[in-house]
Amino acid sequence: PDSMFGVHLGSTVPQNYRDWKQTNSELYTAFAMNLIENGVMLEPDSREPWFICEAHKDMDLEWLETVAKQSMAKALSA
Repeated sequence: PDSMFGVHLGSTVPQNYRDWKQTNSELYTAFAMNLIENGVMLEPDSREPWFICEAHKDMDLEWLETVAKQSMAKALSA
């Protein structure tokens, strides 16, 4: 079965729109766009969920970790 989850950059998990407005959505967008540039397809709007499914079972998680770290470092340095 498919699963979905959200990624938010802040000190607490948002429960509503007001909470979401307190997250660092600009940093998230930069991070997401860097992931997309490196071949990770996701919706760059932090209000949208990420999906994982059976098709991802053979994903190279070391590659994903490396790309995620590089993407966040680039977003933080911008």
